[in-house]
Amino acid sequence: MMISKKSTNTAAPTTPSCAFPPTEEASQSNAPPVASRKSKRSRSNLYTSFLLLLLLLLVAIQFPLPLGYVVMPWDSSNYVQPSSIGDMNDPQRNITETAGAASKRKPCKQGKDGRSWRIVITANMGYESDLLNWYFFCSKAKLCSNQSVAGLGSEQDGSLADACQPLYAQVVLYAEDVAIYEKYKSSELITVKKAWEVGSKYNNVNLTGDGRFTYSNYARFGQMMSRRPSIVLKELEDAQAHSSDMDLQWSSSKNSSDGGGTINADRHEGQASNVLVLFMDLDTVILKDPRPYFVGDDVDFWAADAMNNYTGPYNAGMLAMRATNASITCVRKWRTALEAQKVATSNQRTFNSMVRKMGDSISHKQLKRNEFPIGKIFEGIGDDALNEHTLGADTVVFHNNYCENRCYKPDRLKKLGLW
Repeated sequence: MMISKKSTNTAAPTTPSCAFPPTEEASQSNAPPVASRKSKRSRSNLYTSFLLLLLLLLVAIQFPLPLGYVVMPWDSSNYVQPSSIGDMNDPQRNITETAGAASKRKPCKQGKDGRSWRIVITANMGYESDLLNWYFFCSKAKLCSNQSVAGLGSEQDGSLADACQPLYAQVVLYAEDVAIYEKYKSSELITVKKAWEVGSKYNNVNLTGDGRFTYSNYARFGQMMSRRPSIVLKELEDAQAHSSDMDLQWSSSKNSSDGGGTINADRHEGQASNVLVLFMDLDTVILKDPRPYFVGDDVDFWAADAMNNYTGPYNAGMLAMRATNASITCVRKWRTALEAQKVATSNQRTFNSMVRKMGDSISHKQLKRNEFPIGKIFEGIGDDALNEHTLGADTVVFHNNYCENRCYKPDRLKKLGLW
């Protein structure tokens, strides 16, 4: 609707709503030229765009974020999360890294407490997003490195030979399928091995497939879980064999009925007590460095509360084990018991059964439930009521298990602000 400029002498007549529009001559006599209006609008838009760009530039300078990341809230503080978890463009957080780096990698040095730390995880390609989410929080807790070997080397002495800082744990990924092995085998941040080459009864490269599966597919799930002790055993034996102060006094008994070896009279005599292997399910989330909670040179392993009288007392989804003869014997018995079964069953129940059978020959400690909670704590709450403040501030590692029926693990973690 055109509004004419008021005359100084007489008021402009009001045009009824039903009247014809003003003639072309009248419009041209009262309105500014079309070219002039367009020019003013263009200058106004340009000025607005310039101010907006300037504002964005100032914000970017003041609060820089790496490409591909967004800020998400968690427990009243901001965490940098990947906007597309499957595409980590930041080279400082890209765990695929460059080819040929694995051959240059050397074992990590010991930490300040005299121990070396090795984290063992497993995944197939269907759980790649879970792997990246797990690694993100591991590096956020300063347990895993978020820099390439080359970067660490330049910070120390410019050499790849000493490129593993004592602060970080060595992460070993056992690939459950060829696809994820091929993608990450040359990573500079993690060591990648083949799960189907660990000497297990279930040495099948196609055991898990390349997709996600649930507890309802128990045949594949049970077999994959039954392969777990072979993976843990391989890492424990390797950690013990490569310990800098090892004086191994282990003698295997091939004809033993339980598949285990003999234990020295003193289970800690001449052993690699400075090496700790931390096996973790991929649905665990590390919020704090857990290493200070594994205290005691007389302890063979630590584990969280399973909150289950039938399969417990220990949760096999996170086992922190020193590479001692007692731990190795326990895992050997665990593997033998699982592989002797006609149908793969609960690996956790079998593990706890072996611990009980060993009695005083193995020392173990249960972690506090409020510091190492599991998904069962939500049974009385319900997943719909979860939010980023549900977990307590003293949570060190959360195991996102007991997620069945309509529950989807990534969705639950998103509600908790952990994805």
